[in-house]
Amino acid sequence: MARDRAHRRRRRHPLQQHRRVQDRPLTAAGRPRTSVPCRPLPPPPTLPPHLEDHCPMNSKPWYAIALAEDGRSATIAVRGKIGDWWEGKSIEQIDYDLANIGAVDQITVRITSFGGKLDHGLAMHNALRRHPARIITVVEGVAASAGSIVAMAGDEIHMYANSTMMVHGVTLRDDEGNEVEDDDATRALNASIVETYSARTGKTADEVAALIATDTWMTAREALAAGFADRVIEIAAGELATATAASPLTAIAAALDIPADVLARAQAEATAPATSEGGDPPAAPAAPAPTPPAVQPAGADASATFAAQINAHAVAHGLGDYVAAWLLDGSITNLAQAQAAIAEAREVRDLCAYADAADRAPGFIRARKSLADVRADLLNARADAADALHIDGHPSTRKPPVTAAPAAVKTADIWALRRKP
Repeated sequence: MARDRAHRRRRRHPLQQHRRVQDRPLTAAGRPRTSVPCRPLPPPPTLPPHLEDHCPMNSKPWYAIALAEDGRSATIAVRGKIGDWWEGKSIEQIDYDLANIGAVDQITVRITSFGGKLDHGLAMHNALRRHPARIITVVEGVAASAGSIVAMAGDEIHMYANSTMMVHGVTLRDDEGNEVEDDDATRALNASIVETYSARTGKTADEVAALIATDTWMTAREALAAGFADRVIEIAAGELATATAASPLTAIAAALDIPADVLARAQAEATAPATSEGGDPPAAPAAPAPTPPAVQPAGADASATFAAQINAHAVAHGLGDYVAAWLLDGSITNLAQAQAAIAEAREVRDLCAYADAADRAPGFIRARKSLADVRADLLNARADAADALHIDGHPSTRKPPVTAAPAAVKTADIWALRRKP
């Protein structure tokens, strides 16, 4: 009887059994699957925020080649950091891509780059020089460091009137980005740079060596006069005002691969009116005393050079992430003021690091807080943390109570007690 009860428990109503079969997924032959379905796969791992911009799937190659429809010309766009290995564009890939475009008559190389790896810049320069097509290089925003090496490959070098070029010597760095001192390597690499510039400009080796001894920035017209360019592309009169206003930020954004929406948000935040804690706008400050305008070279070239110099100075001190904060600050009107702001930002960064508050440095720098305000904020934060832990860091001024020393025991007193009846 127990066996019959167990059998009845296992049996199902025919309709219930039919529903179970119908609910099962079918095989290719139309039969219900009997295997247990697998659990859904977990979502793919995500990269930390500081690595997302460097992921090969999220980044763009530092150069791209496009062949014209007629197959007689091609365009190479050089953008961002030259030789970024994350993006899969190696030295060998340059020759391979140039061979794949076939027999073209002209190659136009459009450059906006603050530089990168010298070996990749030289490799692209020499690969372009070996190609039988006529090479025209066009500096659209900034051609600095290794970017200017690529520009020298052109049979003709064109620069927009509001573009800039920078030449300098080599700086050796290890994998962590720290500078490395190697006199022999520095001498040899600087000699290759001098050879490249001398062959294109007609200057002597000594003249070029003097130029690359420091960061030498040139406007388009200055580069033309020095032999680093063959033609300046003028901007139409109707477009001059717009191009002049946009050229510094456009050049910086393109060279650093900053998305347009990020730049727009930064501009909006910088120009948004500040509000107090209660939500009311702060009272209008008293009008400052008029100051003479900063002396700057006239025209769009001066504006672009000013922006490029700010970026170069910030990058040299490891503060390239905060360039927009200084470019959008209307109180910074000349390079000296920008250098002072960058120097103060370095002090803020180091102070936060020594105070175990390195994570607060970006907010302080972007908010343009002074060193004194940052120090006060850090001290207040430390005091609040101490209060929360009930820690009294002040020395006590109260003295402990003085207790009387116990009286000494005398032998005569002991004998007197023993003699008592």
